[in-house]
Amino acid sequence: MDLHVHLHLGGDDGAAVKLITTLAEEITAMSGSIQEKLDALKAKVERSDQVGESAIALIQGFPQMLRDEVAKAQANGATPEQLAGFDELATRLDSDSDQLAAAVSAGTPSQGGDQPGGPVSGEPA
Repeated sequence: MDLHVHLHLGGDDGAAVKLITTLAEEITAMSGSIQEKLDALKAKVERSDQVGESAIALIQGFPQMLRDEVAKAQANGATPEQLAGFDELATRLDSDSDQLAAAVSAGTPSQGGDQPGGPVSGEPA
């Protein structure tokens, strides 16, 4: 950062130099504080992104996990009639998971749920 200050205090150059030095030190300290806050915010956003990505993977993977379990049940003798409700559920979850994943990605509730913006898991409120 470049800082250019022109200050004329009569003939007392020592006071001007001291004032400029003090101002420069304070600006440097503020700059460091701002950078620390920016770094902390970036880290929080990164953690939030990771939580969101994990939630999306879980949401989108659940219908396939359900289908896999249905296939195992069929292999163990369950009839299509016994498992029909699970097929319907998997189809509905496919549709809903796209909406839920989009909502998680956008950081908004899918339909009238709680508002986002609470603490990330493990962070104080």
